[in-house]
Formats: sequence, structure tokens, C-alpha cells
Amino acid sequence: MADQRDSRGRFAKKGPKRVRYKKTYVASEHNYVSGHQCPGKTCKDRLCPLFNNIQDLGKNVTRDWKEGRRIMELGVLLESLSTCSSCRMGPIPLYTENVIGERRRGLGGYLYVVCMNPDCGEVNMVPYGKTHRKEKATGMPSFVVNTKLGTAMIDSLGGPDRVNNLLSTLNIPTINNKTLMSMQRRAGENVESVSLLTTKKAANDTYHMEMVEVANAESSQASQSMEVLIDDLGVGVLPDASAKTKEMLRKTDGHDIDDALKFDDSDNELPDTDHRNVNQNIVSSTANTQNRIPTTPEVSQSEDDTGTVCTPVTANCLPPAQSRRRKRPSKSKGTLKKSVNQKLVKRFPCKTRRGMTCAVDTAWHKRGFDSLTAHTFFMSKSQYGKKVLKTVVGHRTCGTCRWWRRNRPGLPVRKHRCVQNHHGSARSMKSSTGIRGMKELIDEGTPVEYIEGDGDNTLIASLRSELNLNIKKRFDKNHVVKNIGKTLFELKSKKLSKTVIMHIQKCVKYAFAKNQGNKEGLEENLRGLIPHQFGDHQHCRARFCGFLRKPGSVYQHRSLPYKTALKDTDLRHQLEAVFEPLIANAEQYIDLDSSQQCEHANREVTLRAPKSLHYGNSESIDFKVHATAAFINEGHGYISMFILMLGNSFKTQQMKKVVFPLESLLKTMPGKG
Repeated sequence: MADQRDSRGRFAKKGPKRVRYKKTYVASEHNYVSGHQCPGKTCKDRLCPLFNNIQDLGKNVTRDWKEGRRIMELGVLLESLSTCSSCRMGPIPLYTENVIGERRRGLGGYLYVVCMNPDCGEVNMVPYGKTHRKEKATGMPSFVVNTKLGTAMIDSLGGPDRVNNLLSTLNIPTINNKTLMSMQRRAGENVESVSLLTTKKAANDTYHMEMVEVANAESSQASQSMEVLIDDLGVGVLPDASAKTKEMLRKTDGHDIDDALKFDDSDNELPDTDHRNVNQNIVSSTANTQNRIPTTPEVSQSEDDTGTVCTPVTANCLPPAQSRRRKRPSKSKGTLKKSVNQKLVKRFPCKTRRGMTCAVDTAWHKRGFDSLTAHTFFMSKSQYGKKVLKTVVGHRTCGTCRWWRRNRPGLPVRKHRCVQNHHGSARSMKSSTGIRGMKELIDEGTPVEYIEGDGDNTLIASLRSELNLNIKKRFDKNHVVKNIGKTLFELKSKKLSKTVIMHIQKCVKYAFAKNQGNKEGLEENLRGLIPHQFGDHQHCRARFCGFLRKPGSVYQHRSLPYKTALKDTDLRHQLEAVFEPLIANAEQYIDLDSSQQCEHANREVTLRAPKSLHYGNSESIDFKVHATAAFINEGHGYISMFILMLGNSFKTQQMKKVVFPLESLLKTMPGKG
């Protein structure tokens, strides 16, 4: 006879299954209302009112409320004890005798307090603190202290084990790990919403500030390069105007404007669009002069790309004259006439730039080259506040999906938030997260044109191949100097000590700092840097070389060993070979910037998610990275921001009335009449 097996393939015994005794969570201690000595859970009297009353409180109600510590809000506690929920009499005294149970909910909970009114005896649920609900959520409300505990897990504490270690040290009852994860998930959704709100606002502010700054620079440069300025009219010509326009305005200098408008439209040297544009701009200038001269100091420019006439406001403009109203010509239904009068635009669009500048850096959450998660920060420059503009997190795996495929093969995975968004190596996550961030910034209307970062051009190549974006790169000066130091350490020469390497790095920093925008000067300094360490000053300049500044004195190298020049010829050839690529590519190093704000952001992430711990199986690492972005943009005030986003839901929620079989409860309470 074949052995009988259960649904999981295990051997099963024949016959009825033994029902195991389930432990009760209630201990009856204060049995003063039962009329007899009730032993508690072993009481066999079916008419015992105390035994029935306690059993109906629920399986999560315990009598160990005397043990350990609790976190309570005194205002909420006193408000709940002010009146009874049934007889509306109060206040309800809080004695040991009338507290019959406790229901714990994380750090919060409810006390079951019996009304001392002999005619009532209602059991009131007294909350420890404020509660709140999600929108369209059912069930019991959540305690505010639990939501804030979830925020603390994201911001500073860590995982459930660390939280329970802290609670047990404080003699506070511990919380189940699943409950703690649900608290973290509830708080993390709010943290993510605050992070997305702050990063989007920072991106918009940074984009507009940089575009306005570039547009103002373009306007000032255009006003300085204007030609054929007519002081009476306040009209000038931009350098890219046609020769016909310049010649026409030269003839009008000091003459009547009506003579300037009498030209042949059939002239082939000037296109029809130029005739029309010049006519409209000149007439608009006279109309503005007759009506009112604007006081804006900016240079106006036609919105049309074909416009070549610019009207700066100068001190030589005519005073405002008395305006005359003209009747507008009637328009027929089939014709539409364009108005000749064009007002000056106060803010002009930027023409040379279409995107902002961002510092971009990617960090992995594990040392080595096999990390399962990575994140990328897009941050603004220092003059714009060093704000986080976009945050992208990459996952190579999902813990829930992997467990389900391993332990429940063939079954559909349960509904959850799957975090896996990358299929490939850990190194390729830098390109994938960067591309996602660039797409999101473009969709939000804040594109990026310049990227500041290290010497890795993988992201630039991926953007050009996949998105067809011509992104320009600016190197980070600290990464460039560190890479030079790594190359020098790899030489492994006995005469190239750490002191010499640090001195060479310092000289490179000086050369980069003093020659920004000067390619020839940077080439000269880099070419003379290595010979200078060996006592050869023919390529040096007096700006950096003390030997040339004081030719009659004995020169000493203060930062080199023994304050003397190096003398190894082979070492000199090796160092010159290292600096040859730098000299050849000097044009790339004349516009250096800094991405150290991204390094600071990565450091803040490691404080919340150490690399020795793995948080990448779930959305925990996403919450921690978004919390870092919100902290950098708003400080610790971001915690109160998502509380404000919930509105007035942080208050004591009304609970349903608790029904207990109190028909047999004695009306005479101890101490009452």
C-alpha cells in the first residue's frame, strides 16, 4: 500500500488530526467584578462575566501593559479620557483596577479602560497618540509615531534588527520585522513624493537662472557689438545684418525716417523677408518713440530668427511725446493683417544655449565590480545652490521575484513593487541610469547641455548613440589630479616617493587654476613643470618659477626631498611621457569644473545605507537615496514637509464603538455607592 502524503509531499499519519491548544493572549488579574475568585483562562464557569468579557477583547489584547515602557502623548491621552464613549460622562479615572487590557500597534496602541459609572461600565479604547489614514484607506488608522519611526528607519536607524536592538535597550516592547517594514514602506512613499517635488523645483529654478544669466551675457555682448547706431531713434544693427540694411540705416542717420522707408521692394539684393522685417522694426521704433520710451535696460530682439534690427535704450532717446490715437482699419473676414507695432520684449530667449549644466556621478552600493544596485545624482553648480536635480536608482535584481521563482516555481509572483529595472553588468548601470535621468529631465522641460564629471566618457557615448544628444563634457579638476597621481604611483620608481608625487599634483593644481580659458598658457606651464623639478628652467615662466623671479639668489625646492632638484634622467623621461597626453589635450583642461557636490551626496547615502549591508532586494535603497536628495535640498525639514502634505490627517481618528457582552456585568463597582 502506497504511503499517504500531504500536499507538500510529506508523509502524513492516518486518522483525525490532533488539534493543538492555542495559547491565549489574555491574563485575567483584576477579577473584582466577577463576584467570585476567577482563576482566569482556566475558569470553567460559563456565566463568569469577567472571563467572557476578556475573551472578546481580541487575540491581540494583552495584560502585560505593566511591563516595559510606552510612548504616549499626554494631550491625546487626557482628551480620550475626558468623556466616556457611551454615557458621555467624565472624566474617566485611570486606575489599575479599571484598565483591563492593551492592544499594541507598534510604538502606539490602545488601553482598554472601563467606565467607572455604575450605570454604564463601557470599555473605552484610549489611544496612546495621534493617528492618521491614507486616502481611500479602510481598516484601523495608523499611528503617527509609527509613521515617523518608518521615517527614522530610512533617515538614520536602518533595518528592523537595528530598530529592535534600540527598543530592547530602552525597555520598550519590540516590534515584528514585517510590521516595521510596512511602517518603512508607508513612510518611504511619502519621502519619495517629497524628494520628487523638491528635485523638480530645483531643476526648474536652476534651468531658468542659468538661461537668464547666459541671455543677459548675450544681450550685453550684442549691445557692445552694434553698428550704425542712430541716437535719435535708438536703433542699431547687429553684426549679422545684411549689407543692404546697414547701408540703408547709414543714409538715414540725421535724415527723416520717411526717406528710409522709400525703397524698392523688388530689389533682388535684399530678400522680401528682410525688407518686411526692417520696415516693421523701424516703424515700431518710431511708434514706440511717439508713445512711450521703455525704461528697461535690456537689449530688445525680435522673436523671429530673421530679425536683424536691435533697439537698445540709450540716454540719447527722445522724450516721450503726446500720443495720438489712430483708428484701426477694418478687417474683412477673409483677410488677416499683421499689426505693425511690436512691443519690446523684457526677457529674451537664450540663443547660444539650449540646456543647463549638471554635475553627474554614479556610485555603487558594494565595493567591487559585482554590485546589484547603483544610483546616479544630477546636481546643480555651486552658484546655483548645489541642489539635487534628479535621482535615479538602478536594480539588477528583485528579492521578492527571486524568492518566488525559487520557492514557488510555476506560480505567478504575488503582487508587489518590483524594483528590477536593469539587465546587464554593474558597470553598465552607469549608462542606463544616466540615460533615464536625461530622459526625465528633457520630459520635464529642463534639458542638460553640459555634464561635469570624471574622465569616464561612457555616459556621453551612450547618450550620443541611443538618444542622439550632443552633450558636452567638462572634467572635474579633482578627478583629473587624482588620475595623474594614480599614474605616477604606478611607475613604481624607487626615487619617486610619495612626497614628490604630492608636490607634482600640487603644481598641476596651480597650473589648472591659473590658466582657465588660456590654452597656450596651460601648455607652457605643463611643458615646463617636469623640467623645473630637475633644475631645467628654460620652459618656465616667472609667474610660477622662483628661480626666474630671483636670478641672483640660490634657489631651493622647498617641497622636494633635501630641497634639491631631482637628478635621475630615466625618471625624467618617464614623467615627461606621463605629461605628454596632458599637453596634447590641453584644450580639454582649460574649462574645468567641480563635481564634488555629487561626492558629498554619495557620502550621505553611505550614512543611510552602508556598503557592508545590502538593501537592494527591495525598495529600501530607493527610499534612502530619495531621503538623501530631500535632505540636501531642504535639510531635515523635509520630514515635516511630507507631514504637511498629509494635511489634517494627523489627528485622533474616530474609532468604531467596541461591543462587549456586558449584560451580565454587575452594576455595583468597587468604591461606588
